[in-house]
Amino acid sequence: MDASTKLRILHKNQKPHTHGRLGLIDMGSNAMRLVIYADVKEYPYIYHYERVRTKLAEGKGEGSFSLSEEKQQETLKALKWFMWVAQEANVRALVGIATSAVREAENGDAFIERIEKELGINIDIISGQTEAKLAAIGACASLNNPEGVVLDLGGGSLELYDVDEEHFISLPLGVLSLDARCKDAQCPGEEAYKLIKQTLEEQAPWLKNKKQVIANGGGMRALAAIHMMLKDYPLDILQDYRIHPENSEDFFDQIIQNKLPNMQDLKAYDDSFEDVLKYRAATLKALADVTAAESIRFTTYGIREGVLFSQMGEEQRVDPFISYAKEISKRDGRGLDYSDSLYAFARRVLPDLNRTYIKAATAFVESTWREQELNRAPLIFDKVIGGSYVGCCHKLRSKIAATCYYRHQDKIPEVKFKMLEKLLNEEDFNQAKALGVLCRLASLLDPGAKGVLHHFKLEWHENELSLIAPQNMDVAHIEPVSDCLTYLEKLLK
Repeated sequence: MDASTKLRILHKNQKPHTHGRLGLIDMGSNAMRLVIYADVKEYPYIYHYERVRTKLAEGKGEGSFSLSEEKQQETLKALKWFMWVAQEANVRALVGIATSAVREAENGDAFIERIEKELGINIDIISGQTEAKLAAIGACASLNNPEGVVLDLGGGSLELYDVDEEHFISLPLGVLSLDARCKDAQCPGEEAYKLIKQTLEEQAPWLKNKKQVIANGGGMRALAAIHMMLKDYPLDILQDYRIHPENSEDFFDQIIQNKLPNMQDLKAYDDSFEDVLKYRAATLKALADVTAAESIRFTTYGIREGVLFSQMGEEQRVDPFISYAKEISKRDGRGLDYSDSLYAFARRVLPDLNRTYIKAATAFVESTWREQELNRAPLIFDKVIGGSYVGCCHKLRSKIAATCYYRHQDKIPEVKFKMLEKLLNEEDFNQAKALGVLCRLASLLDPGAKGVLHHFKLEWHENELSLIAPQNMDVAHIEPVSDCLTYLEKLLK
């Protein structure tokens, strides 16, 4: 998918931003956001984030509507604040977009002209198709093997984009639009579900038989957080959390009917979404029914990350997960030369293991070397399990965390092990042990982290694992090395 070429940074004649901090203003239908990315040349860390609820689409139903002077004044105040924050944060370029509320308002164009005249900010009103496409670009960049349909449910509209066949539809069924149309019904959530399902069946027949529904946005992640709590899920990671519709109908009905569970102890839940949560659940239930999807995947990436990637050159659009792992290796580990050497060493010894798994694990594994030795294993475990990176499923995240623990310790504590057991099987643990112990052996063979592991080989001789070292280096019989070899031999057998 190609990102929109109409999006420009603050000054229209300037070329797309390729390095340094980038600020993005998103004038959504329910809230306005400012997201500042640390450096678009590297992994897209969020340096700063601001959100102001302006509810531009409030009261928007089926007919025409206009942006009130009150709403315009609130928006202008928020934009002034965003500009000040961006300047204080040394943002080098700023991109501004407006979505369905401004796009569909009778005075939307005039309001954008007013913004440019009073504040000097250029805001692009993007089309529904561009909005859906950018949301799909961002969402798909954050997931491994995405397929099916990406949904972007805003305040004013519902955008759906088929990542397999590039079908698209934009519908006036955002949460605020649904509230305006359904709030007087006996059960607004049920009424919204019926409306959404009927509309999708009539206007989007291409939605049938899709394997996945990919949902982004804070409101959708609030739903995921509730589901995680009810299921006693072992990880507190919303990115790529999955719900399987075939056994989740009761969950959706519970939210649709406003029978919310106790949220007091739910860390990831944002109660600012509570008043429209029923409409989000109705949307997911309707989509699950129409598509017959096997899973609903939640992502932290969406339209704003799609805009971010639209500003980048092709060479910068790398795998965000591996990009993050490399950043960790370079910043906290023993450097890229060592992690690259370790990766090649591991690939020779364990050729059947998944390459992405080995690449990421060998980048993470030495990132706590500055800590006290006894603390390295638990600290790196928490760093991998709780990291804010994307592009990695929960099972792979857990397997890498186990690998890093086994690099430093022979046994994972019972509490952590029981958590991992819910996501990993016996084979996963055996592979994690093998790679972890191999990384431990590598640290003994290259103590200076000079990237010299290519001088060593591991070979099988008469059912025994032997270390072939350079001449004049008889290290195989040194106790720490021989212990690693014996343990590794046992694991590989």
